[in-house]
Amino acid sequence: MPKAAFVDVQTGTKIFTVKGIAEFGRLQGNRLVYSLAGAPNAYDLDCNVSLWHSDVPSFGPAVLFGGRWIALSADTGNVDGNTGKAVQRLADVKVGYYDFMPARFMSGYLVPDNGKLYIGSSNGFFGCVSKLP
Repeated sequence: MPKAAFVDVQTGTKIFTVKGIAEFGRLQGNRLVYSLAGAPNAYDLDCNVSLWHSDVPSFGPAVLFGGRWIALSADTGNVDGNTGKAVQRLADVKVGYYDFMPARFMSGYLVPDNGKLYIGSSNGFFGCVSKLP
C-alpha cells in the first residue's frame, strides 16, 4: 500500500505520514483537512493527532462552509467539521460530469466566498447556497 507524507514546505520537515493516497489538503487554523483514499480526514497539526476520518466519499477537495466540510461526491455530502460524521447531502446538487471528469479535475467546483457557496459543473449547472439547512 502506498504511503503519503505531509511535509512543511518551508522547512522540509516531515510532519506525519499516512497509508494510502492523500491529496487536496486545506488548512483551517491548526487543522489540516485532506482526502485520504477518497474520503475527508482531519489532522491537528499542533497536537500531532488524527482528529477524524469520514465515510463520505469525495472526488476532490472539501471546502469549509457554514461550519461543515462540503465534499464533492455524487450526492455532494457534507460532514460535521468537528467529528467528520455525515450530516446530510445538498439536495438537487450534482457537481461535474461523472462519465468523463477524472477526480483531480474536480478542484474548483466548490468555492466558498463572502458567505456563499458557489457550485459549478462541467455540464452547465451552476448554483449558489447562502445557508445550509
